[in-house]
Amino acid sequence: MRHLVLTGASSGIGRALVQTLAEAELSWTLLGRREAVLEELVRTCGLRRAQVLAYDLRHSEAASQAIKEAEHFAGTARPTLVNCAGAVHFGPFVEISEQSLEEQLDINLAAPIRLARAFVPWALRSGGGHLINVLSVVAVEKLSGCAVYSAAKAGLLQFGRALATETRREGLQVSAVIPGAVDTPLWDTQSFQPDRSQMLTAEAVAETLRDLILLPEGRSIDEIHVLPPQGIL
Repeated sequence: MRHLVLTGASSGIGRALVQTLAEAELSWTLLGRREAVLEELVRTCGLRRAQVLAYDLRHSEAASQAIKEAEHFAGTARPTLVNCAGAVHFGPFVEISEQSLEEQLDINLAAPIRLARAFVPWALRSGGGHLINVLSVVAVEKLSGCAVYSAAKAGLLQFGRALATETRREGLQVSAVIPGAVDTPLWDTQSFQPDRSQMLTAEAVAETLRDLILLPEGRSIDEIHVLPPQGIL
């Protein structure tokens, strides 16, 4: 059995992934800041073996504690960590507040790296594992109005590439999923509002993640680019 540790599970792509994989032979650790929302998700999806951890991953000690609890709960199951949590603020760089800058760097870059630092030893002890980072097309494309978000996602992409080089022969797979614009609640608070009907659905990205998580033995996928039919936006 696999054990799936999922950040950002309460909404967007993370929530869609839980719903997509609800019938799979998995055990779960769901991470987010809204415990009641996560517990309701466990109930409505009928997850048979799941724990909910309410952590704010902006705090440096939260990542190591969350992975420690996940490993204890998982037992002998082989672990997969999916970093789905995200934060973004679109707008001119000079208008980004210090709070927004810190939040975007913390959630999109620092937290996944801290989680990986705690996760990798667990994965290697178990004989292998899978680390999946959900990124954004801005990690590889230049778009105006998202300089900090782009920097964080590009940094996480390169971190994953370097980590894969270090750990591949020890059995750890590291994958990046790089979607174009996705219609999620992240857009609800943005002043810049493209046509959301033309975006990918959260379910489409979740289905891509499902296939990656359930990938048979004997192969590895380093990066997947998933775009809406008409392009990035």
